[in-house]
Amino acid sequence: EVGRLHESLLSTTISPLHLQTMLYLLDLENGPRLPDEKGRQGALVNIDLEWPDAEGRIVREPVENWIKNSQTGRGMQRRGWAFVGSSIADGVFQAEAEGNIALVYSVGNTILDIPADLGLDDTVFVVNPEKKQPGDDAPVKIIISPRK
Repeated sequence: EVGRLHESLLSTTISPLHLQTMLYLLDLENGPRLPDEKGRQGALVNIDLEWPDAEGRIVREPVENWIKNSQTGRGMQRRGWAFVGSSIADGVFQAEAEGNIALVYSVGNTILDIPADLGLDDTVFVVNPEKKQPGDDAPVKIIISPRK
């Protein structure tokens, strides 16, 4: 496994290159995580988690429910994730090499990044320890959908 798993909320076996290709196939455009001087920004998407509860009912919640703002003590505000896209250097897809899919601390190559200035501080967003987790054996789906 590649990446900063000790800092991760979730891990997956999906290829960052495949995810970026899927987003292009959905006709989404990559760009800066924050609007630039022309107002251009990468397309915003939502990330939701879906799993069966103990009774077999499907539960779906925003990924932000598992992320806490350490400055406010509250959950992360749902503002979407900017499709920034990864670069290629020396024939290597950099998000693949670094093992990044989505970041709350905007450093490194990734596919999705937090569209907020708070992403420049690695101490702001942490895993919310009070949030109840799906069962250890629960098959969790990660759903990425374009924001309206």
